[in-house]
Amino acid sequence: NNVMVRIGSKFDAKEVNRRGDFRLAIGGAAKGRIGRNKEALQMTLRDVSYSGFAVIIEPNVPYEIGGPIRVVHKDEELKTVLDLVGKIVRMEDRNGRTLLGCKLDLPSPILGKYIGEKQQRILANRMGNNSSNE
Repeated sequence: NNVMVRIGSKFDAKEVNRRGDFRLAIGGAAKGRIGRNKEALQMTLRDVSYSGFAVIIEPNVPYEIGGPIRVVHKDEELKTVLDLVGKIVRMEDRNGRTLLGCKLDLPSPILGKYIGEKQQRILANRMGNNSSNE
């Protein structure tokens, strides 16, 4: 039995999945360091998967494809801190801002648990909203 799921999103997304893993849209504030920069930068954590993540930064922030990146995102709802360390593998211009696609250096057991819990919350919220509308 093969189970297939089609995911819809209110966020700008493409059907091509370079990571080969489910991407969980976050769209939340994060702080991070890019390259050898010691200064923490404000950015948006766009999405996460078991193997990578994407962030959106201002266009004047320097970066290098293949360079290191570290991003910290606090999810107040789940009381979880994601500390993501990886390398930048691609860049896209997004409405005057820069999207960086990043590959995780190592898999994170915390990230896997977080994605599962977040998906459960999303489904529970959807089911709760649908049952109250009947």
